[in-house]
Amino acid sequence: MTKLSTQNTYQDSFNTLIKKGYSESDAIIKQTHKYLDNKPSKIKKQNISHKERDNAFWRSQFWQQVDKQVFDSEAFILALTRFFQQKSVDFQFLQKVVLSSPNSFKQAIRHSKVFIQHQDHPRWKTVQEILDTSPDFSEFNKACHIISDQFHTRKDHLKKSEVVLSEFSFLEFLFYTTLYGFKHLVGNAPAITHHSRQIHNFQASTQAINQLLLTKLELCLPDEFKLNQEFIYTEINKHFIWGEKISKNIADKLSKFESLVKIQKDFIVFKNSSFDTFCYDENFELHTQNGELVLCVADIEKFRNWKRDGEKLLHYSELYWNNIVVEEFQNYKLKDKIFGSKEYHEYNQNAWLLANKYQNILYELYGIDKLINTETATVRNSTYILEMICADFKSNFIVPYSEFLQNTQDWKQAFQKFIVANILKGKPRIPLDFIDQQERVQQIAKSEKILEKDAQVIVDLWSTDIKALSKSLQNPKNGQREPFRELFEKPFLKVGRWLFQFPWQLAQQNNGTAIINNLRRFHNKRPSLKDETDRIEKNLALLFQKFGFNVIQSYQPPRTNEGEVGDIDVICAKDEHVFVFELKSTYVRTTLETAWKHKTDTLRKAGLQLKRKLPHVISTLNTDAELKEKLGIIQVDENKIHAWIIDTSFENDHEKFSGFLKVSLLEVIIALCNHRFYARDLASALKINEGFQTWDIKQQNANVEAMLSPEASQIIEDIIKKDDLYPNGFSVGRFAEIIEKEEVWEVIGEVVITQRELVRHL
Repeated sequence: MTKLSTQNTYQDSFNTLIKKGYSESDAIIKQTHKYLDNKPSKIKKQNISHKERDNAFWRSQFWQQVDKQVFDSEAFILALTRFFQQKSVDFQFLQKVVLSSPNSFKQAIRHSKVFIQHQDHPRWKTVQEILDTSPDFSEFNKACHIISDQFHTRKDHLKKSEVVLSEFSFLEFLFYTTLYGFKHLVGNAPAITHHSRQIHNFQASTQAINQLLLTKLELCLPDEFKLNQEFIYTEINKHFIWGEKISKNIADKLSKFESLVKIQKDFIVFKNSSFDTFCYDENFELHTQNGELVLCVADIEKFRNWKRDGEKLLHYSELYWNNIVVEEFQNYKLKDKIFGSKEYHEYNQNAWLLANKYQNILYELYGIDKLINTETATVRNSTYILEMICADFKSNFIVPYSEFLQNTQDWKQAFQKFIVANILKGKPRIPLDFIDQQERVQQIAKSEKILEKDAQVIVDLWSTDIKALSKSLQNPKNGQREPFRELFEKPFLKVGRWLFQFPWQLAQQNNGTAIINNLRRFHNKRPSLKDETDRIEKNLALLFQKFGFNVIQSYQPPRTNEGEVGDIDVICAKDEHVFVFELKSTYVRTTLETAWKHKTDTLRKAGLQLKRKLPHVISTLNTDAELKEKLGIIQVDENKIHAWIIDTSFENDHEKFSGFLKVSLLEVIIALCNHRFYARDLASALKINEGFQTWDIKQQNANVEAMLSPEASQIIEDIIKKDDLYPNGFSVGRFAEIIEKEEVWEVIGEVVITQRELVRHL
């Protein structure tokens, strides 16, 4: 017997709630959320396993009589998703679910991905038996088989490709990644334009290479990481210096590598689009047509809002913070300053702009100031160093190669001309950059005037220890693999004493996302993390105080008979309006699956937290004169109480969780500070060139100059007047209205939807 089978806290808690007057449905849903939150974690100081929780929850007596309200609830669908992931499932219980709520049954199958289990797997056999006996599930059953067949066909191709991948040594893998990048991804570099297909191609290609690298590391032998300088240079000469004609051996291996990328890319595009849409986007209905699966948008407005969230991310990352840092550049009177040498001034200036941009994002939204345990290795140091390395790659690799490519229209000729030209200049630039780690540390310490130990922290921040990663992939600790990471997040590949970098990648990647994910995802055990979370709350509290609000941070309501209520992150009040905020800070998600998990875990919990805390806040406001005085409240008006979930991400923006609005932190800042004009595309308004390449520093700097010109000042002034959110002066009621009506994002304009987006054929 398990601990929870003899003392079932779910059933006991259900019984207690019934005695307090809860309806059976509400009491079961409350237990379901408790189960989803992995509670209880202990009983009498003994840890409870997932299996014990599963058994206790699903064997509770309250499941014997359940109404449709429970089966239709989102909480139950998520619990049923877990049910399908257990070793065995209860046929009779599933029949009860199907009769009451067939839609919940289908949604849980999609979320759990149980349909990709092999036909003889016990879980899928039980589910399949139900699907086969009901004609109402005929179409859905076909859809499951089609998507499963396509998934396994691609997985089989990947498995077979491992034989080819094993033909490459680890060092050869780096060489052919380099050749692939220069052949396919530099000449077709992503332009900074809206909805550029080139960007999607670049991202899919780098994700494919990233996954190939992880697979390669699972196959690597320890000796493959024993590299010395002489061996590296010998291999470089063999693979990169061809003379007049590329050798047949290199051409054949490059062709094989291209096939590997193509197979992996095909799977990633399928997984990130069709498969994840099937599993996680409930707004797509399923149909089959001539043996083909067709996904159709059910609610066009809901889809428009989802696409609008993507536009918000663009306005946030490429417009708002860009415009902020350009204004800072002007305020610091840096327009005529020479950054470093005249030869590299434009690249250094661009690195300054980007480093300050990322510093603003990290501090204002994430509360991040210093790195790990250092005094001089700041976030700005780290991003500036990376941008300087990127600037070097843009200036000395991408620009000259692109010029040769434009003149020759042949990547092989351009590649050789680039290498030969550098040899003749006495600057042997190698398309696969590598450097001794200690030399990189010394370079950083000297350029940033910091201690070498702090420079080492910066190098470690951007480095992936290849040997350690290979070991963890081959021998997962406690059966748990390392969290999936992408090349751009930790782009220095550390092999022994050497650091390898891909210039084609670093010159074009998004370093803002890289630093956020580095600190919020991979370094999420840092001692400073708690300080950063507190700083986010403090920064928001100070901002509201600046606008005359009375603010209480980390408020703890009085203890109740049910225990601690939990602290309120921020409460602020002005003019009889009271705002109650639940803050969430995470990393930047790049897939539909991770966004869905954020919605069903973090945001779901945030809604429940507000649902539990808000009644206690209102009750205390009505009875606690001291609290009312602190907040400057004379009379509590529940119509003027606003409880919001404030998140650093844009996923599921302006949706409601347990009845509470979720908004982005940036939107709150923009609305409060009346900064909507910063989120506008000023380059378009000023008719500045928008279609430049990511590595085209001259055009980017020219755009900055154009924005600071006297001719632009009047246009920008007119935009500021047009975007004024408070034409009659600031008021609290107006602030709440701006947020609740989403007026900040009117700068986006009409979101265009194509028929191809509404109907997808697999």
